[in-house]
Amino acid sequence: MSGNQFIEPELPKEEEIPLEIHGAESQEPEDVAHDASAEEEKTEETPKAPKVKPVRVAKRSAFWGLLSGEFLTRRAFLKQLPLIFLIFFYAVIYISVSRMVDSNIKEINTLKNNLKSYRNQHIYLKSEMMKKCKQTQIERDLDTLGVKVSTTPVIILYNSTKEEK
Repeated sequence: MSGNQFIEPELPKEEEIPLEIHGAESQEPEDVAHDASAEEEKTEETPKAPKVKPVRVAKRSAFWGLLSGEFLTRRAFLKQLPLIFLIFFYAVIYISVSRMVDSNIKEINTLKNNLKSYRNQHIYLKSEMMKKCKQTQIERDLDTLGVKVSTTPVIILYNSTKEEK
């Protein structure tokens, strides 16, 4: 043998592995002689183990795992915890920004309504002032006070004693 070869240990064959079940008694009679023919029969007729039903582990539903908080202790969840915190942080920022935008939109709408109101008021006051500034309206208002409009033309007087510069 050279130093590079790997020697595999011999494993017993399936037939040679004894099957032991707790609580099950051996089905072999004790008075059978141990001769070569008996051993051949044993190897050909292996005792059948009683069928054991696999025990089912009751799976909890995903809903129950969510309610009990069991998912919080799993390693996969703990690995994702920083990402969950980041998503939560972004959600809080998104909500606050959307609330701020909503309040700004409300304020803009109230300012638009106020602007329309002030514009209408300005137009009304301007038209009233134009009516009152007409000469005929001024004459009527003065007539009610007792002041009459002069029908003689205005005479311009010059001061002749004044020295001209």
